[in-house]
Amino acid sequence: PGLAVGYANGIVADVGDVGKRPASAAERKQVAEADAEIVPALPDKPMNILFIGTDKSDDLDDPGRSDTQLLVRLDPETKSISMLSLPRDLRVYIDGVGYDNMNATYSYGGPKAVIKTFKEITGIPIHGWVEVDFAGFWHVVNTLGGVYLPIDRKYFVPASASYKSINLEPGYQLVRGKQALNFVRFRQDQKGDFTRMQR
Repeated sequence: PGLAVGYANGIVADVGDVGKRPASAAERKQVAEADAEIVPALPDKPMNILFIGTDKSDDLDDPGRSDTQLLVRLDPETKSISMLSLPRDLRVYIDGVGYDNMNATYSYGGPKAVIKTFKEITGIPIHGWVEVDFAGFWHVVNTLGGVYLPIDRKYFVPASASYKSINLEPGYQLVRGKQALNFVRFRQDQKGDFTRMQR
């Protein structure tokens, strides 16, 4: 649940069985529209996959935002993987809307708008895309049994705070769903969104 993968052939796949339900007609339409914005990767050539992290919730009146746009480039020639992240507050022009923050593109047009805007800003072709919400992120991390991370310093937000709480000590360690999600969402430091993108 919470993780949808879009390819040029319009396949949608869910990760895990918990809470699994068939995609609605609106979701299938959204995937098809986003797939129309991508191009197939050529054999033995680099492939660009856009990861879209959303804050969608169960509130039907809130379309959500794309707080993360992370391009992953797989290059078989150099045998390398590289990543590029755009700031969520980057001012961009959104077709039919005007200027707004990058993370608002999802609110106006779903993954299609995010892919289209990302391509216009960077000039990079997109060959595939993945959309992940908070539940999907949490579920993938836990499905993997957690992830080992080199935590650079202490991260702390008390449980009484209005923002997501976290209590993570420095050092190389196994981090599971809730702590991993709150670690990548953490912005209570001097560089704000830039260190969040690094995490």
